[in-house]
Amino acid sequence: MLIGLKQPLVKGKAFPLTLVFEEAGPVTVQVDVQGTTDKAPAHTGSGQDGHTH
Repeated sequence: MLIGLKQPLVKGKAFPLTLVFEEAGPVTVQVDVQGTTDKAPAHTGSGQDGHTH
């Protein structure tokens, strides 16, 4: 969930998002805005639990 957005999200647009981790520091990822009924892109992570770390 994103809180405190300065502009509304627009389907089809993308924006950089910086995540700040206590030990790893900041990591910037590109976020593609999709509609609520759009299928999520295929996951390419390699973590055992299905999440990338």
